[in-house]
Amino acid sequence: QRQEQIQDSVRHTEVEVGRLGAMADDSYYRNHYQSNFASTGAAYDDYAPAYTYGSQMRSQYAGRQWDEVESDLRTDWESRNRSSGGASTWEKMKAAVRHGWDRMTDDDSSSRRY
Repeated sequence: QRQEQIQDSVRHTEVEVGRLGAMADDSYYRNHYQSNFASTGAAYDDYAPAYTYGSQMRSQYAGRQWDEVESDLRTDWESRNRSSGGASTWEKMKAAVRHGWDRMTDDDSSSRRY
């Protein structure tokens, strides 16, 4: 056994990794929002989390169909996203979540459309 004292500099590097095409996705989702939800009076920023959630859950539930997981997604969404009055926002956001999901399904099948 022996004991040594070592002096050295320690470096720490953080890397943020994002999906390629994130900017294109934002533009795509903004266009979809304009065509489908802008008339509701809600802002794009209200719908953006739903698009993101749908696309993230698609990769988490890879290989499964929307109809198989919709109930689980709703439960998870509701636990994460309650309105200030405690009401569920699922029915309002479901179509945007589904669109995010479908967008990733299109990616999976290599038929991505812009």
